[in-house]
Amino acid sequence: LVLIECSEMAFVSGAVVCGSGVASAFVSKKPVMAVSAKRSARSMTMKVAAPASEVLGLGKSIPSGLYLIMSVLAFGLGGFSVAQSNLFNTLSADSVNPQFVVGSLMLPISWGLHVASWIQKQNGK
Repeated sequence: LVLIECSEMAFVSGAVVCGSGVASAFVSKKPVMAVSAKRSARSMTMKVAAPASEVLGLGKSIPSGLYLIMSVLAFGLGGFSVAQSNLFNTLSADSVNPQFVVGSLMLPISWGLHVASWIQKQNGK
């Protein structure tokens, strides 16, 4: 960003020519924005209201506790499947077990169930 005040200005091969002086096109003469190093504790809190339970579709009447139990079970099954599939070693056609691959898909599902539990808890259900 170039902030040069000049009545006669020309651009020559990446530089700004102002009268008889040359200024770099990438150097600003003035500060563009003041930055404060002070952070308040309030900036780290979430002030967004939870959406209505209707966003869960068919699950809008399921209580928060049941979503929580399903989330923990899905996380445990997904974590076990990832650990047993031995993803940290070299994979081959013989070492991949399809059951563990499908089971590992429970990890993102557990996150969704966790969010559904939070929505229901915020809505008092």
